[in-house]
Amino acid sequence: MNKTTLTLAVLLGLTSTNIYAVQDTAYQHEAEVNYAASSESFSDGVWNGQYRYYFTPVSQDSVPYALSGFLAQTSHLGGYYSKLNSDFDITTYAIEGEYLFAEKWYIGARYQNADSDYAITKSETDAYGVTLGYYFNATSSVFFNYGKSENKTKLHYLDSMGDVLKSEVDTTSYGVGVKSYLPLSSGQGILLSGLYSHSSDDFKGISASDEYRSSDSSDNLSVAVDWYITRSWSVGATYATTFDSDWDDPYGINTAYTLRLTDGISAKFNLSKQLEPDVDGVFAAIGINGRF
Repeated sequence: MNKTTLTLAVLLGLTSTNIYAVQDTAYQHEAEVNYAASSESFSDGVWNGQYRYYFTPVSQDSVPYALSGFLAQTSHLGGYYSKLNSDFDITTYAIEGEYLFAEKWYIGARYQNADSDYAITKSETDAYGVTLGYYFNATSSVFFNYGKSENKTKLHYLDSMGDVLKSEVDTTSYGVGVKSYLPLSSGQGILLSGLYSHSSDDFKGISASDEYRSSDSSDNLSVAVDWYITRSWSVGATYATTFDSDWDDPYGINTAYTLRLTDGISAKFNLSKQLEPDVDGVFAAIGINGRF
């Protein structure tokens, strides 16, 4: 039995057990492990692990479980790690934090490193980002972000077509976004989020005898809506566009469910389907979340 089959068996077993009445106590620590992949090739997926510490206790007794951290509006520190389980050996880790001022302004910072190793290439990316935002009511924020990344890729062999030995791509981006949860009188609520961003890329290709440079830029818009039917279950849709591009605008639908198992442990399930461009199968994620 491989790791993926074992994981599925364990999670399915958990969902079939008798769940007792859990207590939605406040928490300051949150850890999660999940596995995500396409149904077309579920063995070629990504293992993800993350942890976050909140400076003040987070209440989860009356809001959707997936949104309790956002709605708490409190400072936090966290980390993230992922490993791609396929022919591409890709490892990613990140650290991030956010500090909330008394006036509801907040500032965040993030660092991420990604290494990939394939049969013909080896690549490394370092990315840095900062965010300045403001909570303008109890369930909404507006923010501005700035990011910079540097990717270095080296071929394991000489490309006979272009004689390229290595490349470097420097990317700078900035954007403005909004995230707002709208409670409904008939049930839970709707989460609306949007981000407008501009990015510019500087490319440099280096060979044994030459050097090639180019640059490009793009303006992008992404929006998402999620309807929280219950505190555990949501359905949603996403849309994105790149202005002045001939590519079709991608959009899709998704659903997520949080199954409370004990006072501190939950099973989490996510399904998403990309409708444009049309992609076979669905993308699924299953995981275990701990809060204490």
